Order: sequence, then structure tokens, then C-alpha cells
Amino acid sequence: MPDASIHGHGGMQRGAKLLVALVLLGYPILIYLLHGRLNPAQLLAGLLALLGLRSLVAAWMLRRWVARQVVLGVVLLIAAGVVLLAFHGVRMHWLRFYPMLFDLAVAAIFFGSLLGDMPLVERFARAMRHDLPPEGVAYTRQVTWAWGVLMTLIGLISLGTALDGSLRWWSLFNGLIVYALIGLAFALEYALRCHLKRKWSRHERLA
Repeated sequence: MPDASIHGHGGMQRGAKLLVALVLLGYPILIYLLHGRLNPAQLLAGLLALLGLRSLVAAWMLRRWVARQVVLGVVLLIAAGVVLLAFHGVRMHWLRFYPMLFDLAVAAIFFGSLLGDMPLVERFARAMRHDLPPEGVAYTRQVTWAWGVLMTLIGLISLGTALDGSLRWWSLFNGLIVYALIGLAFALEYALRCHLKRKWSRHERLA
């Protein structure tokens, strides 16, 4: 019975995380669908509340930096309430900058990791394979650069859609096209990685 309760608790955690993540990822589409039904202040409050819930779920699941995550989550939830109650002058176009800020923040994380001892992609690679060859180390640095450039380009295009004024194109790009581009990038990188692994293995056998 304890094992069942543990597995059930873990399932609840994963389900909560997945639900919040899906809503955040699809938020541009939600804004498009709810435009005219909810005012901008309500939409902004909803976004802040979702970000706050994400922090609380992260604290619940990861058990790391719990105090920081809880404080951030509570602050965001309070901010959502303040916006809902007191800030009725929110403009719709303000909400359109959220995806761009997120994309550029991710790009900054990739580029920033290049200044440290280990690029971000190398950390992911070593989590799966500790004995990463020198060629693999160089490759992960190149992939980190590539992801940083890609996320920067996506952020700039997102900014263009935010300034363009078309809610439909903004929602389409930030809610669908972005994820198709990222999925394509993952697929291409995986194919290239498999090709390079075979090449490295042949070199090791010849050596």
C-alpha cells in the first residue's frame, strides 16, 4: 500500500506539472480564443497565476530551492490578484511580449552556459553518458550555440508578430509554428548526432 500511495502521489505531481506546462505553452492560442470574452487584465492575471502555479508545482516535485520557488509562486499569485482587482488599464498588446521575453530568456541561458565550465547541452549529454568523448564535448558546445541562435531568431520573429498588430498571426506563430520549428530542430539534431556517433565509433575502431 505505501508503494501505491507513493506512485499515486508521483502521478499527481507529473499530471499537475504537465497540465500547467501545456496551458503555458498554449497560452497564445488561449488568448486568441478568449479575446473578446475576457478583458486584458483578466488574461494577464491568468498568465501570472499560471506562472505562480508552475513555481509551486516545481517546488512540490523537485524538492530543490523550495523556499525560493514557493516565495516566487506566492508573489506571482498575489500579483495576479492585484492586477485583477486594481489594474484595469492593461492593454492587450502588453500580453504579446510574453513569448518573446521567454524565448530570449532561454537563448540567454544557452549563451550564458557557454561562459561557464560546461555548456548546457553538455550537461544534458553527460546526464545520459558520463564518458563523453572529446568530439562529443566539442559537438555539445556547437549545439549549445545553435540553440541559442535559434531561440534568439524565434524571439525576434515573435517580437515582430507582437508589433505587427495581427492577433491571429501572433497566436499562430507563438502557439503552433514555434513548437513545430523546435520539434524540427530536435529531429535534425538527433539525426546529425546519430551520424556523428557512427563516425566517431569508426574512428575509435581504426585507432
